[in-house]
Amino acid sequence: MLKLGGFKENCMATLRIPKIGERALASFIKLSDGEIAALKEAVKNAQPAFSVAQLAGQISSDVGLPAEQIGELIGVLASLYLAAKVDRSVPLHTFSEDVCKALDRSGNPELKLSEAVVPKFRQDIEEFLSFDESLGVTAKALGVMTEHEHVFRAARILTDLRPVFQPDPNEPPAAAVIIHNLKIRYLEGSGPKEFFVALDSNDLRELQAVVERAAKKEASLRSIADRIELRCLTVESE
Repeated sequence: MLKLGGFKENCMATLRIPKIGERALASFIKLSDGEIAALKEAVKNAQPAFSVAQLAGQISSDVGLPAEQIGELIGVLASLYLAAKVDRSVPLHTFSEDVCKALDRSGNPELKLSEAVVPKFRQDIEEFLSFDESLGVTAKALGVMTEHEHVFRAARILTDLRPVFQPDPNEPPAAAVIIHNLKIRYLEGSGPKEFFVALDSNDLRELQAVVERAAKKEASLRSIADRIELRCLTVESE
């Protein structure tokens, strides 16, 4: 799971665009009116997704832009949504004005807006940020899933056969044991970290039972969600 690149505020509550968002916003500014209209229609009618990548994949065939570009555009729009409606909670017309000021302060020539295009840009941003059912739910879902001190990234088990030697090391091993090393990679703060845990065969079976029980509990909760017609977002396998 990956967190969105958030839009920052300094101590004076001034919106600041992170470097990770500048490329996507520059791409957004260069879109033609037709491309903006197609993107709006696709995002508006899309089903909410578990991640920005899933939402981008859902609409890619309807927009006529490269998949990578759509992913970046949806990512920056989702970040703007969270900044406007979660972090700052201000009216959209105020937020769109703040975004324009942030573009100007960035010093990036690709983000410079002429006075003639500012009204249209603000209108487009405000319209995208009004898509609560698609863009909004997707942006908030990722935030809810990653709002933890440690976020799981990957796991791997390394299995070794270790000999047990006799008192005389020149003699062949008298026996052997099998050791499993569970490697967990996770996110903490701004970077990835990892740790190892040694397991024997009993530990491995216990871990398997715990995972199987968790999967059954998830299935039970999904069944309850279906009965009350609550959409339960699903993570797609990578």
